[in-house]
Amino acid sequence: MNVTDLFSAASNGDCNKIRSLLDEGMDVGAKDGDGFTALHHATKAGHCPAMELLLDRGADIDVDGRHGREPGKTGLTALHLAAMNSDCAAIALLLDRGANLEPRNMYYQTALHFAASRGDCDHVGLLLEWSMGCGTLEVRRQLSAGLQQSSLSTEGGRCDAIALLLDRGADIAALDDSGNTPLHYAAMEGNNKAILLLLDRGADLYKENEFGHFLLHMAAFGGHNNTVNLLLDRGMDVNITIDHASTALHIAAQYGHHETFRLLCSRGADLGIKDESDLGEMTPLLEAAENGHCNVIDVALTFGATLAERDCVGNTALHLAVQYGRLDTVTHLLSLPGAQVNARGSQGETALHEVVKRTRCHQVEMTEALLMAGADCSIKDVDDQTPSDLAPKGTDIHKSLLYHQKHYPNLKRSCRAKILSILGKTRQEEICQFGIPQELKDFLLFKSIN
Repeated sequence: MNVTDLFSAASNGDCNKIRSLLDEGMDVGAKDGDGFTALHHATKAGHCPAMELLLDRGADIDVDGRHGREPGKTGLTALHLAAMNSDCAAIALLLDRGANLEPRNMYYQTALHFAASRGDCDHVGLLLEWSMGCGTLEVRRQLSAGLQQSSLSTEGGRCDAIALLLDRGADIAALDDSGNTPLHYAAMEGNNKAILLLLDRGADLYKENEFGHFLLHMAAFGGHNNTVNLLLDRGMDVNITIDHASTALHIAAQYGHHETFRLLCSRGADLGIKDESDLGEMTPLLEAAENGHCNVIDVALTFGATLAERDCVGNTALHLAVQYGRLDTVTHLLSLPGAQVNARGSQGETALHEVVKRTRCHQVEMTEALLMAGADCSIKDVDDQTPSDLAPKGTDIHKSLLYHQKHYPNLKRSCRAKILSILGKTRQEEICQFGIPQELKDFLLFKSIN
């Protein structure tokens, strides 16, 4: 006999096969690699007759519910699976047969969590009816946890489960381990109907979690524009900060939500506020450059940000894009009016110095992009070193710097870029190899593109 035959029979609801296998001595409590028994398989498939048969033959109704942290265990009981599947008949059967509502899976979720997160009012109500037999403290704990999960449900925007939980005594200000309230959950998911219901029931609009995040930050994190508008319409300060650090505008910039960024700017968000949480003094524009979000950069510039903005150590947007290996962002920044290709940080370093010192990916491509944009190879930092001095001898980046210094000393930025795009590298090299003065080489290069 193979135990998988029992699992297959349970999944197919084949009661005759199940009965035959058990009569032959098959263990009704045998488990698969995930810790699932035949009862799990029957419940997952919604076969109530098979579930009843297995329970009659001694199946453990609460198996695995308290062992979610063991290797190979999911921590899911049959009741979890029934709630996950929104299977009212299976839920009722298991409760009637004595299933325990308290067991939690590997993420510490009860069956009520799953029912509530799906907005299933009937199933929530059914589970609540049976939970009244638990201790008062456990009931309150499950109600509050269920409310948090219900706030996540965006299926049709249903809020009946939330209202039911509140009516049964759920704590509207209940906190999870990170200090999030149900309102934080709703804002994070962009569930406006849940937000309105919770606010109308007295939830605190200005409650912070343990990380200092307000509802507006949670909405910006998810890129939920309608929720951002709702919160601002309800009076939330568009420039509210996390412990005098990030605003919602910083969050939108970090995660590349350019439409949310645009919305916040249009609602009066201050582009000049600096995030001082990590001593970087980052503006939203600098956050966008560091994280490689060109669309956000464009929006920021449209609303008045400038490429001259700097962090506390003098880094511009170009410095940060180079440091974090954002080749597309570097190229984009160099194409913009006002690009400061030779801007220097507090240690005298240009973006070209940063490529050599700190970048580990796209190093050659970034070097060539900066050089073609007019980066000056001769600028020295506070240690009296040029980018060529810092580059390891014989490497591709060192060769690129030397080649540029030798062949392009008199070419202007716009000409370099045009030469590269029209001629390509091979044709440039042919001209540069002629045994003629450099001024004449430059003239031929100009003539070649005109």
